[in-house]
Amino acid sequence: MRGKHIEPSVTETRFSCPYCGTLTVQHWYYLYVNKITDKDEKRITPNINTKKDIEEYKSIFNDLPKTPLYIKEINKLKKNLTGKFCLDFNDNKQYMNAALTNLTISVCDECNEAAIWHRDRLMHPATYTCHPAHEDMPDHIVTDYNEARAIIDFSARGAAALARLCIEKLCSHLLKKDVGSIDKAIGQLVKDGLDERIQKNSI
Repeated sequence: MRGKHIEPSVTETRFSCPYCGTLTVQHWYYLYVNKITDKDEKRITPNINTKKDIEEYKSIFNDLPKTPLYIKEINKLKKNLTGKFCLDFNDNKQYMNAALTNLTISVCDECNEAAIWHRDRLMHPATYTCHPAHEDMPDHIVTDYNEARAIIDFSARGAAALARLCIEKLCSHLLKKDVGSIDKAIGQLVKDGLDERIQKNSI
């Protein structure tokens, strides 16, 4: 649920997920590394073949029950395709060569996305210096709004352009039609009951 917001913190086990915004439990993990000893071993990166892997995996198990393992493998392949971080558990701890200090991972109980922390600082996804989206903001606008929040410290102009796009989309959503001019759209919303101070501040 979006609503009450608790800033992500390395000292907490329940806060608003930096990905989906849900206020829920966060699971914490240490990081371990394995040395690549084979000089010819390839570093695994997502590529166009991952799409084929997903379809092949689905076809192989098409007639079998969709077990938790099946769902896990499909989701892992999809995350690899998008470049997202993915936890791949290995119960055999003897192959873990070394612990990576000062880095931890928190995983959201709701969306299962992994956030990376350096000591007490959230490194990924991007941290936000602006207020989170209002709980009533439509999801298709939240995406653009969060992108604006993510880049505002690096590109104020880019964030302003995205913010304007959000206003356009919100006006279209509220008026239930495409808007040509933001000023006219806000003017119409004021006639419909919107606080006129919003129109004055948008000039």
